[in-house]
Amino acid sequence: MKLLLVDPSDYDDAPVEGIRRILEEFTGDKILRSAKVPTDKIEWVRMEATVATNAPDLLQIGNQACPHIFDLTVSTPSSLYEEVVEIDERKVKSDCSASIGRGVSGELVRVVKPIDEDALKSLLKGLLEKGISCLATRFNSIGLDSYGSSCPSGFHSIKQIFGSQSSSSGPGGGVVGYSQALFGVETDKPLIGLDMGGTSTDVSRYAGSYEQVIETQIAEAAIQAPQLEINTVAAGGESKLKFQFGAFRVRPESLGA
Repeated sequence: MKLLLVDPSDYDDAPVEGIRRILEEFTGDKILRSAKVPTDKIEWVRMEATVATNAPDLLQIGNQACPHIFDLTVSTPSSLYEEVVEIDERKVKSDCSASIGRGVSGELVRVVKPIDEDALKSLLKGLLEKGISCLATRFNSIGLDSYGSSCPSGFHSIKQIFGSQSSSSGPGGGVVGYSQALFGVETDKPLIGLDMGGTSTDVSRYAGSYEQVIETQIAEAAIQAPQLEINTVAAGGESKLKFQFGAFRVRPESLGA
């Protein structure tokens, strides 16, 4: 059974949905999505994921996209970091009283493999001696417990907000503004938003619900974070619209703005 990892319009949790469909096919019985999945016919479940493969080097590896496949002078972008240090620790969700605490999302957790603090101090001291004084931390979350909470609904608490989620937050505010001011008030027809500023022109659409994407690309950087679907089409105040050779053309030509 192969399913999309994220398909909220069809199901909430891909692993559970896959198990449900396999049981339906095997038993011939209909299993409602609102009901608990019966486990009496399940001997074991094996789940594999490649999400964290090469995670420490992910920023350097990138997505291996090749937009100009015949370019013989391709140069890779410089890395954002100087060095990667792996910290070997593992925590798992738990439903027993022996748990040692709660994670940031409120679930009970217990430590399967604790951090070697002495080794960590030695690693960090080595980085400091090399002149590295700024750190970024990446956590790898693997397993069936991690998928159900990957797309929370509603608003986030401040502890759950990351910098990548603020990408295009200005144009996103524009989408919220015109949708609330116009849709259902001035018209019930789908709206097209044209947000022209000094640095970009951003185009969006609203037809009663906010259209979202889970991956976008800004310049040459791919950002995997849920956000409103907004397309940047031009360079804002320095773009010029003109009719040329039988067609409209938009290009960054200075208008003295």
